[in-house]
Amino acid sequence: MFRAARILRQTSEPENRLSCSPGVSARHGPEPDTILAVNDAPNGEVTIIVLAKLPVPELVKTRLCPPCTPIEAAQIAEASLIDTLDAVVAANTLRPELVREVILCVDRLGRVAPEWITQAGRIVDQCEGGLADRLEHAFGSVEGPAVLIGMDTPQVTAELLIGAARSLGMRGHDSVIGSAKDGGFWIIGFRRCPPNVFRGVPMSTDHTGEDQLIAMGREGLTPGLLPVLTDFDTFADAVEIASFLPGSRMQAAVRNVAERLSRADSELTTRHAVHSERP
Repeated sequence: MFRAARILRQTSEPENRLSCSPGVSARHGPEPDTILAVNDAPNGEVTIIVLAKLPVPELVKTRLCPPCTPIEAAQIAEASLIDTLDAVVAANTLRPELVREVILCVDRLGRVAPEWITQAGRIVDQCEGGLADRLEHAFGSVEGPAVLIGMDTPQVTAELLIGAARSLGMRGHDSVIGSAKDGGFWIIGFRRCPPNVFRGVPMSTDHTGEDQLIAMGREGLTPGLLPVLTDFDTFADAVEIASFLPGSRMQAAVRNVAERLSRADSELTTRHAVHSERP
């Protein structure tokens, strides 16, 4: 199910440097250092956690509708999750001495997890509550260093994940965070996650990333910055991301919707033309 070959062609050996987008900093509170090198291994192997929902129509990615139907939105969500798991599994395959384990912290939405999810890693159920509660619970389910990503950045590569894992061991950094273009964050990691680091951080806002950085500084952490990525909440976001992922499941799922919309527009144009030609 997981196309490690696609990820393997994206990276053969992780770079020794991670680029960071300019302007990603907390305007208030301690400003984290930018990661310039990630040559040091962390103290202990790193777990990668994927926080996800099962792709159930009408219960996942509802902001894609319209123009998507609930089934199409679920299909895009499933494609994004599988492409994300491709990268995670490939990171584990490429660097098993560094990436110790893959954990899927899943909101099953009352369903049984399909086999293709259970094959990717150990399954942990999400807890009840808001996103901050679920993040705290996810990190509490592992021991040792861990990084967590969601299912909304299918463009993530094994190289980025390996770099994030290695950067947890960089001198002067005990945590990492990668901002999302919408103001949130797409990845976060800790050598040891403080119990209150997510408490009081307003989630799903255009300043969540900055607020999370402030909270990390308040806990005495010195986070390193990872590159900024676009995550998707709307169909326009999905189209943008899919355009950079040739041959991916994400691109195929988005293309199916775009083609349906194009056919619908053509049919509407034809009907209007026929109607206008009537005497």
